Amino acid sequence: AGRASADIKLAHRVAVMLQHEIISERLQDGHSLGTAAEIRARYNVGRWALREAVGILELRGIARLRSGPGGGVIVTEPDFADLVNLTLLYLYANHSGPREISEVRRSVITSVVKKLLDFLPGVISPDSEDIVDQAKGLPRFLAAQTRNGALELAVEFVESVREACASPQVPPDDWQDQKRSLWLSICRGDKDAALSKLDDYLSRDERGMADAWRGLPEISKQQAGTGKLAYR
Repeated sequence: AGRASADIKLAHRVAVMLQHEIISERLQDGHSLGTAAEIRARYNVGRWALREAVGILELRGIARLRSGPGGGVIVTEPDFADLVNLTLLYLYANHSGPREISEVRRSVITSVVKKLLDFLPGVISPDSEDIVDQAKGLPRFLAAQTRNGALELAVEFVESVREACASPQVPPDDWQDQKRSLWLSICRGDKDAALSKLDDYLSRDERGMADAWRGLPEISKQQAGTGKLAYR
């Protein structure tokens, strides 16, 4: 029948306290927060609440339970995949889908193009076409040209979420020409043309994403073990 709401809330509170301990004390990867028995005594909680609290921290990528001698709850360093997985769970819980992901992605990539239009010199260098032709992904390529860490991070995030939700597709034959045309419009500083071509590019890509959509519930349920608590 599952646990009572009060038990689940207690597990979340313990997770928050442990996370605060990690952040406030700036604990590094590999640091031990103590054995399970020590942590239960420190926070006056039972086995179930601690186990589920650690499960929440595992899902966030910031701690894990290590068994055996020298074991306990160990601090870990989260990576980008942890953030993507948490985002997928959030989208699933809020009944979101390709439309919401596409809207966010469109806003981020449009900001990147506008940034480029503001500072690129408005001339096409001899190697402009070669540069974009060699790019594996246009959004990441454009973000890299801004040399803006925040925009690069935002694009990496939305692209990672998109890739987790849609199966890989073979690009159409004219995809490379479309990428090149958009990039050259940006290089020329032709704002109207660049934004129009960007709209065409994103609209086409969004239709492809909708066709290749795998569904958030299927992805989210790949989170095994203690991660199931996130569904409650």
